[in-house]
Amino acid sequence: MEYTPVFINAMFVLLIGVYVYKNERRIADISTTHDGTGVAYIRWGKKLCDGPNTETIYSGQVGGGHYAHTGASVNYVCLPNDPNIAQPLKPHCDYDLIYGAEYQIGAYNQPPGMRSGIENRDAACAACLAKGKMASMIIPGRDTCYKGWTKEYSGILMAGKYNHSASSEYACVDIDAEAISDDSKDENGVLFYPVKTVCGSLKCPPYKQDTEVLCVVCSK
Repeated sequence: MEYTPVFINAMFVLLIGVYVYKNERRIADISTTHDGTGVAYIRWGKKLCDGPNTETIYSGQVGGGHYAHTGASVNYVCLPNDPNIAQPLKPHCDYDLIYGAEYQIGAYNQPPGMRSGIENRDAACAACLAKGKMASMIIPGRDTCYKGWTKEYSGILMAGKYNHSASSEYACVDIDAEAISDDSKDENGVLFYPVKTVCGSLKCPPYKQDTEVLCVVCSK
């Protein structure tokens, strides 16, 4: 029996298989690195994004409705620092209004670990892209992610004050919160206050009365 042609054919098939495998791996690596996929999130309280394999889409300032307006919009928004300016509106009262945001964090309510000297400072924000990720989530009550998830940043859960006229939403404000400038004039607008726990329907344990609420933004 002649083994040489069989051996040559087997080696040829093996080489073709190795080539196809390496080529598919190369294409997969290029796709993962360069296709621009990822998940976007807002980093409240910071001018730039610095998570693992994360880029800054834009830097901005926090905006929202006025804390004393009963019809104010609920959500915080991250307004870019390079807006396209539109045309002036006609004088009238039939509009919603958007204001800048201030930190309401002083010596009297400063969460441990958060920088001092930001009371009444205007709040910064950044839009971030976690490259190659498919999902992101805010976990209130933790400063670490669950297994299989990557930590983008951690902070303190904040919102508007409980007895103000306007409703607000929870936001995970970076523990190392920054201001967009050194201006500390008390102009109000939309406000960030630390959130404090109230036991009852909120079970304690595992939670504890009158404590700050940690938070973390995770991606996967």
